[in-house]
Amino acid sequence: MTAPAGAVEGTVTAQTLARHPLAEIQRLRGELAAARRDLATLRDLIAAPNPATDPEHWRSIFRDAHLADLEAAYRRGVEDAHREMTEAWHAIADPVAHGGPAHADLEARRWMLRGEPRTRATFGQPHRDDFPRRGEAA
Repeated sequence: MTAPAGAVEGTVTAQTLARHPLAEIQRLRGELAAARRDLATLRDLIAAPNPATDPEHWRSIFRDAHLADLEAAYRRGVEDAHREMTEAWHAIADPVAHGGPAHADLEARRWMLRGEPRTRATFGQPHRDDFPRRGEAA
């Protein structure tokens, strides 16, 4: 139903008076609710940050995801480090624990210096290759 020529929409006309008052009140309430929703939407649009000029807007959007990614990466790093240390420990300890070289052999290798067998007492003494130019003329 259209308003008569020259009439402003929402004004009282002969046609609106002919309707049942309760129906007219319900129609007006519906229009008022729609207008309030439109007003709330406009207020939200005005109050919303402008993404083009507000970098904090983008940071707030991606902050939670970024923190979750950092936490997951840290957790993976800790798990990788634990796994690598465990593998290194077993590579070193398993041969000794499961019938590897005798303790005396390990001690002999421990004190070896440039292929020369030494003892704990002689380990700190100079090696013949420590001063290669000592015998040359100056």
